[in-house]
Amino acid sequence: MLKKIWNDMVGGTGVEYAVIAMVISIAAIGGYVSLGNEVTSNWDTVNQEVTNANKGNK
Repeated sequence: MLKKIWNDMVGGTGVEYAVIAMVISIAAIGGYVSLGNEVTSNWDTVNQEVTNANKGNK
């Protein structure tokens, strides 16, 4: 019985596609978070430079 279950491939393709979609989703979310942090850091730098320029500091 265990051998029959082990060799049963019905529905395997759907599971494989779900796993692939999950891996792609996790990678995309990680990339978006990293990109968001970088953009925020860049805007913080721009904000600080503009503030310093308005105060006459360099």
